[in-house]
Amino acid sequence: MFGKDNKIIAFSYFNFLFASFLSKRDISFFRLDLREVANLCGMNDISLLKENDIKTITRTYNGKIPLVVDVPVVSLLSKNEISLEKMFAFADATNADYLSLNLNYFDFDVVKKGNLLGLKFIGYSVQDNSSVDFIKEKSLEFQSAGGNLLILEDYSEAFVKMIHSTLNIPVISETGKNCDGNYIRVDKMLGLAETESDVNIRKIFLDTADEKIFKIKK
Repeated sequence: MFGKDNKIIAFSYFNFLFASFLSKRDISFFRLDLREVANLCGMNDISLLKENDIKTITRTYNGKIPLVVDVPVVSLLSKNEISLEKMFAFADATNADYLSLNLNYFDFDVVKKGNLLGLKFIGYSVQDNSSVDFIKEKSLEFQSAGGNLLILEDYSEAFVKMIHSTLNIPVISETGKNCDGNYIRVDKMLGLAETESDVNIRKIFLDTADEKIFKIKK
């Protein structure tokens, strides 16, 4: 269970190698982030990710750091609903300690019922065209349903501060400012996504490859 008493640090999880590098660091949890997985697998749309794609990545995870796994809405939907049976099966198949739900797409009755039966949930929201009031309302619904923590991505620091002051559960963001901690997406951190990064692995790789090719052709 996460609280507001300690700074929360979370990293995304793409494979066992990434996790092993960080296994002895003081990390609160790993999150299998569907946007990162889609990016590193060359997919432009996360709806293309299927349940088995996620199982393939997580089935070997046996680390001590809790694992949070994003629920693929399209893959698990049946008649516009996701049953608790499917939720339990997905959590078991992916070794998930927590299931991560996109606030924009879920009816939180499944969170209420799942909590009673032992499932644990984290919510997340990525900045899009949704109104401030809509995200605030969904955040409060998620908290009332028994959600454990909320991740806000690509939102302004002012918005994060407002949501943080509204909720009693921990709220974390990419900057870690005005909230309870940081969420670090590894592909962004390393420059493998089309965003500003601390280390540009893409450039280092290309420069090294060009140097190798030059030496071979010389």
